[in-house]
Amino acid sequence: MRLNEDSLRSVFNALIPWYIKFSRNLPWRSNPLPYHVWLSEIVFQQTRIEQGLPYYEKIINRFPDVYALANAHEDDLLRLWQGLGYYSRALNLHKAAKKIVNDYNGEFPESIDKIKSLPGVGPYTAAAVASIAFEQPVAVFDGNVRRITGRIFCIPDPEPKLITSVLERIIVEYTPSRFNQSMMELGALVCKPKSPDCVSCPVKQYCCVFKKGKVGEFPEPKRKTAKQKLHFIYFQIFRKDIPGEFALIKRSRRSIWKGLYEFPSITSSNVENVSEAFKRAFPGLEITSEPLFLRNSRHELTHKSITADFYAIHCKGDFPDNWEWYNEKSASEKGMHKLMFEFFK
Repeated sequence: MRLNEDSLRSVFNALIPWYIKFSRNLPWRSNPLPYHVWLSEIVFQQTRIEQGLPYYEKIINRFPDVYALANAHEDDLLRLWQGLGYYSRALNLHKAAKKIVNDYNGEFPESIDKIKSLPGVGPYTAAAVASIAFEQPVAVFDGNVRRITGRIFCIPDPEPKLITSVLERIIVEYTPSRFNQSMMELGALVCKPKSPDCVSCPVKQYCCVFKKGKVGEFPEPKRKTAKQKLHFIYFQIFRKDIPGEFALIKRSRRSIWKGLYEFPSITSSNVENVSEAFKRAFPGLEITSEPLFLRNSRHELTHKSITADFYAIHCKGDFPDNWEWYNEKSASEKGMHKLMFEFFK
């Protein structure tokens, strides 16, 4: 079957009734308020529903509307986000909430261009929010749509602009929210990347790869870039004049884990003498006890493979102004990345 308007109509005439009957009962679907839809799209970027749903519910409970989110302290949002990853999403969510309050009087913008102008919102998220919250006839294109169209029409590498242009010629004939979400749901529940449930697929009679027995061959996988390898040495630094407290620093905006708290650290994959490495990194400090190895950890990000060693160390001297001092209880109230979160568990 060739990709055209008539063939897509056949697909959606079978797909949308399936979606109405079998779609999951997700909290933002029964009453798709723009704030809820937008939040769901940000939380579930590169995140499975079962993983992200508790975070979505925590954020909604803590910040029930865009005003509450805009007025939140950044650290409070990052603390709620802890463990979900991709922390720039949380920072952009906060910025976007402020923009909605300041520029649009707290009313979520309906214009697709204005939605795209919000921090952290790209073409897919803008189309999803516009179609689901406002029933605007704009088609989404993401990994699900790429995979489904690639399989149904035997297209090795579906081109986003081409697929979107054809979808948008017929979306006006349907309810846009159901049109787009039916594709998302099919990709999540049936036409999965691995082990798709072709027997249960509502559109298998139209599927080119199913008929040819080549489901695993379409679409072609995207090339993966080699992961950058990083090794951190973290120091839980204590000082004699503040017993029981240790230093934390807030990561800069230009680094991974933007705005999150961690121990002072050095980045190196080849350190033979930890004490000497510490002295070079922090020349204003004098070590009063040898570093004590605590643990090592590993963390995998999409484009980075990270290992880390943790040491406890006691010092005196001229401590940097940007170091903040906490005990275990007060530190637990700060947003931290997974390596740090696991350290304190």
